[in-house]
Amino acid sequence: MVHSRTEIHKPRKSNNPKPWRIGICGCGSSLSMYEGIQLLNKNFLLVAVADPNYEKRQLAVEKWGVPRAYSESEEMLENENLDLIIIATPPSTHFALALEAAKKGIHILVQKPLTRTLKEAKQIIQSCEKNTVGLKVSFSRRYTPAFVAARDLVNSLGQSFLFRVTWCSPSGIKPRTEKVWKEELNTLGGILVDYGTHIVDIAHWWMGEIKDG
Repeated sequence: MVHSRTEIHKPRKSNNPKPWRIGICGCGSSLSMYEGIQLLNKNFLLVAVADPNYEKRQLAVEKWGVPRAYSESEEMLENENLDLIIIATPPSTHFALALEAAKKGIHILVQKPLTRTLKEAKQIIQSCEKNTVGLKVSFSRRYTPAFVAARDLVNSLGQSFLFRVTWCSPSGIKPRTEKVWKEELNTLGGILVDYGTHIVDIAHWWMGEIKDG
């Protein structure tokens, strides 16, 4: 593999005919959500993935034909001339990866939560603003037809005072051969991190500013 230092560059203009070069950090369960990203839009080109697990990153390479795979996300950021990075690693890694990407002028799509603390989140936002980098947290429910329809229904009822959530997911009953970060507290895992961020975002999206919870 030939390595070359990544040059810091400004975000491309939307009318640039060249496809956006994308790198994905993390080839675990979240990776399936981005399957077919190149088929959805010809302006996207997946050029590299990174994951410390050899089997997982090789699966991405074989399944998608990704040109290069790295064991460390930092190495991918250093050696690939990327326009956009998708951060799908455990929350404890988001802060450092987002700051490094922002410094290099790389747009960022990050899995929720953005990071571990409000202080870290503000630092990421400031770095992105300083380097003219786009930043988006992947709250996928905002683009799910059922949730959009429910939002419209709630808004049509007038002013709301109470929002109660019952969340059901099959992920907890799937057989596992190994522990994932969502089950490990030292990586900021747990049900409140995994689904709580969705719940808070939906409540804010449907009802506006939350006064009590």
